[in-house]
Amino acid sequence: MEKVELNKIETHLLDLKLNLEESLKYLFKDKTREEETLTADLDDQSIIIENDDVIDDLDKIKLAELKQVEHTLFRIDTGGYGICEECSEAISPKRLKALPYATKCIECSVDEQ
Repeated sequence: MEKVELNKIETHLLDLKLNLEESLKYLFKDKTREEETLTADLDDQSIIIENDDVIDDLDKIKLAELKQVEHTLFRIDTGGYGICEECSEAISPKRLKALPYATKCIECSVDEQ
């Protein structure tokens, strides 16, 4: 992979990392009710509790994506970016363009499921 293209991907991943970290901060504020307390109204409490489940799910998704991005940045630093972790073949540029933090080629990714 060309150095210029790799630099673009790394910049994109660093931006994505910052965005994910910012999102996680806001989710944490929501989870801890940092800006508001739980209301005494039972109907409102039930809605807030349902929202808490959604926030927990979003938090897990964002955290998993952040870990993938950080792992990919590590692979860029160590020279392993674009190489499948399973079969050691090159990951197609199309796949990397669609999913820059892919660590497996499409064949190994499909076999995993």
